[in-house]
This record gives sequence, structure tokens and C-alpha cells, in this order.
Amino acid sequence: MYLYSPPTRSGPSALPAESLSQRRQQGPVKLNPPPQVGLAVLLSGGVYSVKSQPTAAEVAAADAAYLGGHEHVVTEEIKLALEAAGVGGTFVAIGE
Repeated sequence: MYLYSPPTRSGPSALPAESLSQRRQQGPVKLNPPPQVGLAVLLSGGVYSVKSQPTAAEVAAADAAYLGGHEHVVTEEIKLALEAAGVGGTFVAIGE
């Protein structure tokens, strides 16, 4: 068994548009690290895809959903499928 953390995205493109406009109004802040946003990995019809902001309908329609910002317990088989699909993220082995 493994703990799976979906991939993340950082930088200004990770922010929603309203947050980006608020940061521009505040001016440059060089001491703050860029924001990190977890991405969702969805399995639909045997195909993995990565979404930054999936809708509730997309998550409900997916065969499996691994939401960003969370750790998910996955089997060796799922780990190998995620690695083969190249969607990214990190795996940590946990006790059986």
C-alpha cells in the first residue's frame, strides 16, 4: 500500500483570477513563496487526466478521483497505473 499525493502547481497561474488581481493591487511581495495548489487526478473510462479545478459533476462521473491537497491510500496496481499514465505526484510506501 502507498500514500499518494497528487501533483501540485505553483506560481501566479495557480491562483484564481480574483486572487491574482488582488495581489496585483497589493504590489510585489518578494518574500512570500509562490502559492502551491494541489491538482486533481481523475480516472474516466480507463484514462487518467489532471484537472486544476474539476467540477462536482466531473468528480462524480469519474471512476476514481484523487483530489489535490489530500493523501490517498492506493494499491500497488493503482500506483503502477498512475506512474504509467505519467500524471505525477508522490508515493510513500506504508505498512501492509
